Amino acid sequence: TRLPAVNTPGSVISLDAPTSRLVTADYTKITYPASDYASCAAVTGGDSRYVTSKETCTTVARTFKLVDADGTKLTVRSTLAPPSQRMGGLLATDDRVYVTHYPKYDYTSVRTSDGMSMPRVVDEGGMWTLGGVRDGQLRIVNELVGDSKWPLAARGTTIALYTESGLALYDTTAEASPPRLVGEAKLRGWGYTSHVLLEDDRAVCAIGEHGIQAVALTR
Repeated sequence: TRLPAVNTPGSVISLDAPTSRLVTADYTKITYPASDYASCAAVTGGDSRYVTSKETCTTVARTFKLVDADGTKLTVRSTLAPPSQRMGGLLATDDRVYVTHYPKYDYTSVRTSDGMSMPRVVDEGGMWTLGGVRDGQLRIVNELVGDSKWPLAARGTTIALYTESGLALYDTTAEASPPRLVGEAKLRGWGYTSHVLLEDDRAVCAIGEHGIQAVALTR
C-alpha cells in the first residue's frame, strides 16, 4: 500500500515515536556583497563561497525545527537557530540530537604565532546537545566546548565522539551543565574509528585491520 506523500518543513533528522514529533533541518541561502574573500569570511567565519566576478559571498543558514505529526498534517511547534553555522556531524537518538561544530575565525583580526599569521579564533567549536523534543520546546540543553570532531554513536544521553586524541564518551543527562566525561581512549592503529557500538558499560570500536577495542564507561 502506498502511503500519501507529506510535505515536510526541511530534511528529517529524527522521529520520536512516543510523541509523534519530528526534528528537521531547514535551509536558507543568503548572499552578501563582498569586495574580497577576507570580507566574505569576516561575515560567515569561513563557511561560505566567494565569487570574484560578482563580488558576492554566499552561505547557507540552517535552522532546526520541532514538528508535530498528526497523520498527514505537520505543524511546526518550535524553531531553533544554532549559535554557529559551521556544523560538522549530527546524530539523533531518543530525546537528544547531537551536533558538532567547527571553530569559527575572524579573518580581519590576525595574530602571529611561531612566525605564522593566524586568524583570531572567535568560537572554539565543540558540540551542542539538543533536547526538549518530548517537552515540546527544542533547545540546547548543554554544550561541550573544544575537541569534538564528529559524533560516532549515541545511546540515550550517552554520546561517543571522535576527537583529536581518539575516542571520548560523554554523559549529557544534566541540563545547563557541560557534558560529563565517562570514558576516553587513544585507539590502536591509526587512532580513530568510524564504527562504534555503545552498550550500557562500554563502547566497542571497530579499528580495521587492528581488530576491536573496547572502552569502558564509568558512570
